[in-house]
Amino acid sequence: MSNDGYVSSHVTDETGCGSTRAPWVIEAFPGQRLNVTMLDFGADIVNGGRPGSCDVYGHVVEPDTAVNITLCGGRNERFSRVLLTKGSKIKIHIIPSDQRVRQVPFLIRYQSKYACMLDVRSDLNSHILYLHVLSVKCV
Repeated sequence: MSNDGYVSSHVTDETGCGSTRAPWVIEAFPGQRLNVTMLDFGADIVNGGRPGSCDVYGHVVEPDTAVNITLCGGRNERFSRVLLTKGSKIKIHIIPSDQRVRQVPFLIRYQSKYACMLDVRSDLNSHILYLHVLSVKCV
């Protein structure tokens, strides 16, 4: 089990998971927050990017707070901070590459933060300890 992972635009293109109809739902334990960053392979680092531009790659939504962040690509940043949530759940909607202005791949990284929550489950003489556990689903 891990406290971080990646969502790829390529997976959305191939399977439909992560699209508006079947978004990625990533959930940590209550009390944890999620840090979301983007790795943009279409970043124009050499030419300094296009100031003020936004090639829309998708959206990250935090349902509990109604925060909706647009994933902007094509700038001069290969890595960009997207969101540090207030809650423990997000939905990621990726626009398929054939519907975007620029058809370049990108990755979204998610990490659980401030994971001080401890879940101990007992069954007879066994104990299972879960730390930094994330649930990742395509619904």
